[in-house]
Amino acid sequence: MVVNGALSAINMSTSNWYDVLEVAETASKDEMKAKYQELLLRLHPDKVKEEDEDASKSVEDVIKAWKILSDADSRRKFDADLKLRREKAEDANFFRIITFKEWQHDKEDLSLCRCGGEFDFEEDDASEDVVIVDCDTCSLAIKVTPY
Repeated sequence: MVVNGALSAINMSTSNWYDVLEVAETASKDEMKAKYQELLLRLHPDKVKEEDEDASKSVEDVIKAWKILSDADSRRKFDADLKLRREKAEDANFFRIITFKEWQHDKEDLSLCRCGGEFDFEEDDASEDVVIVDCDTCSLAIKVTPY
């Protein structure tokens, strides 16, 4: 079963289908299935005492989450998308993201922060890993990547 548009079907309020199913990202298919069935029973419109639109939307989200996470291919695609979104969110916290090569080429401009402070990065700090350099004046930082 392949869910068409599974990744694009995530609405703005649902950032993680694992959260919808209330399971860990490492949950097995059996664990997810048990939680899926439990949630369907708990959120079923016949079980909810009052007419509540949010309850029916929750059931729809639970069904959508199960369809995506129960299929190995869809789950793999969702996991990759989730990882990418997390990396982008992490990168959004930096004033600038540059490579070590860019730093070597344009040190003067890249070392200045928008607050007027400086990012003090020495070439000795370079490694094969990512280096986070804080501004000496404010709370901003740059991320220097090896490539």
